[in-house]
Amino acid sequence: MMERGQRLDPRKTFGDALLALAERKAEIVAVSADSSKGSGLAPFRARFPERHIEFGIMEQGVIGFAAGLAAVGQIPFVAAIAPFVTARPFEMVRNDLGYMRQNVKVVGRSAGLAYSDLGPTHQSLDDVALMRTIPGMVVLCPGDPVEIVKSVEAAARHAGPVYLRIGSPAIPVVYGSEEDCAFEIGRGIILSEGDEVAVFATGAALPRAVQAVEILQGAGVQPLLISMPTVKPLDRELVESAA
Repeated sequence: MMERGQRLDPRKTFGDALLALAERKAEIVAVSADSSKGSGLAPFRARFPERHIEFGIMEQGVIGFAAGLAAVGQIPFVAAIAPFVTARPFEMVRNDLGYMRQNVKVVGRSAGLAYSDLGPTHQSLDDVALMRTIPGMVVLCPGDPVEIVKSVEAAARHAGPVYLRIGSPAIPVVYGSEEDCAFEIGRGIILSEGDEVAVFATGAALPRAVQAVEILQGAGVQPLLISMPTVKPLDRELVESAA
């Protein structure tokens, strides 16, 4: 059980969620591009070695292979450092997954500036922008461990390509319980009601937004706080309602 305020590694949270899902769904396959341990897939590999495939540094080939797995009824989750599954194999993701509507889940971990010490090649400032351009691609940016688990489950249920973006530094749980997180692809989640200012947050910005709202509440301001774990399709109705 996760507790509010508890700080967890998003990569391990993802790996544990995928393993739990694989226990229930035999179609789940974990695919890695020189990134298995770093993506939290070591427990999956130990439990289901026949459903874990490590390709090494050949991301373009990984995407094509995953598309083939999906074409025969498997549900592959392809995990690696974010720029190496978005920018490097962009044409393959666009053509083999997006245009073909293949049921592949691309997981970009250590996103944003999480790997800033390794230089610009390992930084993903454009991954969301790239993935949003692909027809049929769902883009998920969970902001806390509970949303990560819900995102993995929702991605597996969704019929079609999904890009799931997670970081690497430990992040706090912002929900009181998993039941408090009404996760649904394409929908925002209202975390606190208010009518003076609206605060939207996605991904790693969510815990900071929670802190900002608590400061505002302490000053007598009542903000509306909305988590937006789905970047595409965007919950336009909720955005317009808040405006």
